[in-house]
Amino acid sequence: MLEHYLQIVVAAGVFPTIFMSLKDSDPQVRRNTAIVVREVCKHTVELAQLVLSGGGGAAIVENVTDTCGSERLPSMKSFLLKIPINHLV
Repeated sequence: MLEHYLQIVVAAGVFPTIFMSLKDSDPQVRRNTAIVVREVCKHTVELAQLVLSGGGGAAIVENVTDTCGSERLPSMKSFLLKIPINHLV
């Protein structure tokens, strides 16, 4: 049931707007945004692919390269959970 609601949210196109928060000047905003992305991606491969098609791959990679320490972990976990490797290159 939760996956159905997540698909609606992702399909509504909110993620391009959410990805802009990955560039916020506040580290806590960036971390919380990365956690939201991670939580959506962990449910199904289809949701992870919807996030990717909305620009998520580039936004997450940029977040990982622009941050340091534990701030990187939520973004890195997004990739480790369900995102197929062939979408990263």
